Formats: sequence, structure tokens, C-alpha cells
Amino acid sequence: HLFQAFPNPFQTHIHIEGPGNLTGELIFMLYNSNGALITNKNLNSKFPERIDVPVDLPAGIYYYCIHYENGTESGKLIKQ
Repeated sequence: HLFQAFPNPFQTHIHIEGPGNLTGELIFMLYNSNGALITNKNLNSKFPERIDVPVDLPAGIYYYCIHYENGTESGKLIKQ
């Protein structure tokens, strides 16, 4: 994996760590278990990058995708 999302489980924010040599557009997207988009953010390749999640986000399982120049990476996160 090129990217890491932490902490897992998370509460109020997520940090994204990745390689510093990427060029092009980087987009982080967070989805709930029904596939609805919760939040998205353009990343700037200055890692680690902090992503604040909505304060009213209920506890549960969420999925993320990071779209970058050469593909997409995804994973699962748990909200406490």
C-alpha cells in the first residue's frame, strides 16, 4: 500500500500518510457502509495530512478511497 490511514479506530479526524514524490491530483473520499459519500478532500502530498470528519458522524464502519495519478487505493476505518 502507498497510503496509510490512521488512527483506526478514529474519533474526530483521520491522518493520511503517503509518499512525498507523487504528482497530479490526490483525492481522499470517505463513505459509509451504504456507499454514501461522507466527505472528500483534495490532498496536497505534504504528509501526514489531517482530515476532519463531521462531528455528528455516528460510530460504525466506514470505507475510504484515495484516487491518485496511477490508480486508487481503498481501505476500511472504524469510527468510535
